[in-house]
Amino acid sequence: IADEGPGLKSKQLDHIFDDYYQAEDSSPGSYRGVGLGLAFCLEAVALLGGEIKVDNRQPSGLRFMITLPDMRI
Repeated sequence: IADEGPGLKSKQLDHIFDDYYQAEDSSPGSYRGVGLGLAFCLEAVALLGGEIKVDNRQPSGLRFMITLPDMRI
């Protein structure tokens, strides 16, 4: 999953999976959420035995890579 936003500063990137964390945003009129989306994703993927990695491609956005184990029975 990737976006084409401005990316994040390193100090912000260290906290993006923290509960209730919201990165600073200078965009006028931007939607402010609760800060639980990425924390939920991290927990859900971990419960499935997977992993989330993030690549900060500043200034051209973020890329998230999700890997899950093969769960075929």
